[in-house]
Amino acid sequence: MPSKVFVVFGATGQQGGAVVKLLTSDPVLSQEYSVRAVVRDPSKPAAVALKNLPGCEIVQADLDDKVSLYRAFEGAHSAFLVTNSIFDEHLYEREYAQGQAAADVAVEAGLKYLIFSTLPSVRKLSSNRYTKVWQFDVKYEIEQYIRGLPISSAFIAMGCFMQNLTNALKPRPVGDGTLEIATSMPPDTKLLMIDATDISVFVAAILREPDACQGKIIHAAAELRSLDELAQTVSLATGKTTRYRQLPATAFRTFMEDMNPTFAEDSMEMLGYYQEFGCFGPNMEELVQPSIDREYGALRSVQEYVKELDF
Repeated sequence: MPSKVFVVFGATGQQGGAVVKLLTSDPVLSQEYSVRAVVRDPSKPAAVALKNLPGCEIVQADLDDKVSLYRAFEGAHSAFLVTNSIFDEHLYEREYAQGQAAADVAVEAGLKYLIFSTLPSVRKLSSNRYTKVWQFDVKYEIEQYIRGLPISSAFIAMGCFMQNLTNALKPRPVGDGTLEIATSMPPDTKLLMIDATDISVFVAAILREPDACQGKIIHAAAELRSLDELAQTVSLATGKTTRYRQLPATAFRTFMEDMNPTFAEDSMEMLGYYQEFGCFGPNMEELVQPSIDREYGALRSVQEYVKELDF
């Protein structure tokens, strides 16, 4: 019987859901940890499906409701925390409050270890050139808050999700049988590509050696690809000629405004940051090399991911 309860936030999402599946299926970790999956609405199909996983209990709690977090953490040993980036004018204050509340209650409840899905500070790495990439900066600030608490912790910083190939980076038909990926970034801009669900690989690595990972940030990426190389990889995976095209900034901003008006300005700053500084800053290639070398475990490649999509 597992002796430790591991709390997973975002259990019906991409990252948390992958962690739940890991801990309920890994032959070693499932013997040490039982899973407490945190959901906002236990009646939803995605939450109900979790009940069928071995060693998984469901608890209703919400990061925006601090009182409910006591129920989530009661008697638990450790947790995986991912906060919710909702792209509106309250993103920073809301998300920071979520992270602060969860960390505070984890300490009050006596948890021994907290794993947080973090990101670097764009503001700091760009020397205040880019100041509106809130979804990065707020996670950095939550990470710093956790580091100041009396709880052991480790952090995972994920690169550009391969799932973006179904939205902002989606290859779109151009009418002649070919596909096109288009953004405002130059074609030689390098992206760190990672399947969001592969966060479970890094959580597993931390849980296998928690003491060695204490205070550490794992920078996660499966591949480093320029936008041109990304298009070439899509071509190989789909058999459809795919090209990258750099759009004028004004045109791409209009496209982003159509997707999410509130996020348009933030996203344009994020792309500017990517092309100037890279996702994790100037030394990002060094930071992600252990991940790319598969030192933490097997990761899905872009080509493998794209093969499952239908363009």
